[in-house]
Amino acid sequence: MHPSLKVAVQSAFFMFAIPLLHAAPAGPDPWARVPVLTTGCYQSSDDFETRLAAAQEAIARDLKRQEEINSALSEELKTIDPMELATRQQKYMMENPQEAMALMQRNQTLGENAAAIGEQNAARRLALAEERKAIDARYKAAVDAAMKPFEAKWKDLEARANKDKSVHTEAGTYTGWALQESQELVRQENAAFEKVCPQYWSATGAYPGWLKRFREQVTAEIPQLEEADSVGAGFIVMLISTPGKSWQSTAKFRAVRDYLDATWKVFRERPLKARTLM
Repeated sequence: MHPSLKVAVQSAFFMFAIPLLHAAPAGPDPWARVPVLTTGCYQSSDDFETRLAAAQEAIARDLKRQEEINSALSEELKTIDPMELATRQQKYMMENPQEAMALMQRNQTLGENAAAIGEQNAARRLALAEERKAIDARYKAAVDAAMKPFEAKWKDLEARANKDKSVHTEAGTYTGWALQESQELVRQENAAFEKVCPQYWSATGAYPGWLKRFREQVTAEIPQLEEADSVGAGFIVMLISTPGKSWQSTAKFRAVRDYLDATWKVFRERPLKARTLM
């Protein structure tokens, strides 16, 4: 079970005091930090990894900042006299009976569904992970198949070059006709790979398609986790939040972090650069 869901089930007392209109106003959308996916075949063909790393660092800072605020508010809440908390709880229930009943229902519903929701999300993420492994296997097989014909060509070139000492330099590299043929083979290898590349890295390729489905999954989890976070927050939202120091669910930050991490793992599969002669 996700920690937030577990906290929610254990926080019935605080549930009565979470009118969500007191929660922190929505700030900049964390998803706005996500860079547009690249379609380049090689890491060196663009600065995507640099932009991705910057986004990961920014989200990590945002998440840490909000976690620190939430933690500080939680600790501050513990310093408030329990009788004062009980008085405010009772006052809220008397002044807002319909809202209080609705909040009780939210707590009950969350408690009943928390385990099932957690299991469903874990199963969906596991299925996505298995799907990603299958794409990795197909990608490797496709690249290997594209490169296979060149094994015999390189062996043939090596055999012919070994019979012609004039094409060998002191540094152990080829010159003359052997160098020209080597350069042509490398060009052909790159061309062969670049025919495979769009199937996996273009906007409609296998990897962006998988990332789209992963993003849909983590996005679908956000409302559930925000609800769990809100239940766990209890009196924090109503009693001690201020405009400059407001409790806020970190669910969306965590979703974006997970998506960026998945994107990093996917795009590091791209070759660093096109093949060249050693």
